[in-house]
Amino acid sequence: MFDWQFFLLLMSNGILIGLMYALIALGFVLVYKATDAINFAQGEFVMIAGFVVVAFLFAYNAPLWVSVAAGLAAMSGPGLTVELDDAPSETIESSGVKPDFLVVHQQDIQAVANAMWAGGAEAMTIQGQRVISTTGIKCVGNTVVLHGIPYSPPYVITAVGDPASMLTSINESPYIDIYMDYVEDPRYQLGWDVLLHDEVRLPGYDGSLELGHARPAGQEASGDNDDV
Repeated sequence: MFDWQFFLLLMSNGILIGLMYALIALGFVLVYKATDAINFAQGEFVMIAGFVVVAFLFAYNAPLWVSVAAGLAAMSGPGLTVELDDAPSETIESSGVKPDFLVVHQQDIQAVANAMWAGGAEAMTIQGQRVISTTGIKCVGNTVVLHGIPYSPPYVITAVGDPASMLTSINESPYIDIYMDYVEDPRYQLGWDVLLHDEVRLPGYDGSLELGHARPAGQEASGDNDDV
């Protein structure tokens, strides 16, 4: 005999699970649209900023405004720089492979940034711009856009932290291993350079902290926030 009660139970559970997945997907869309970020590293960036605030609040008994500002202030100390570059022009002209394999992509930059964070980076810049919790790395044509500004290669990523620990994390990253295959293969020859610093200074973030948000079509803009 067909068990209708069990069938209805399965149907209701399936619908509820589907609705939860839909809400999660909607959350990703809203967060990434509002912050201009398109990578899952955003959570790690927010976590790092949160740790800095908590450390200043409880470890140093600093007031809240000082704790928040610390996440945006200039930092200095030992560090590490990684430079990524497209293949040399002569390789691009004569290699005979897809041009897409001869250029640096946003996921390559993200892989290095994530490995540095995982290796204990305390602060980071990409192309001289301070990375904060809402920083998004986007490929637009043959450039990468950071905080609304397009940059051409080479792409320079610098972090303050223990150089040895960050370098170990980079060497253990499976994503960077793939990039290194294209560095070492004579058909591609992507650029890769690593520089250790006894002392490096990273500027504080001085851009806007306002977040753009979506609104119904035809509604007048309010404030300085941009359309999404």
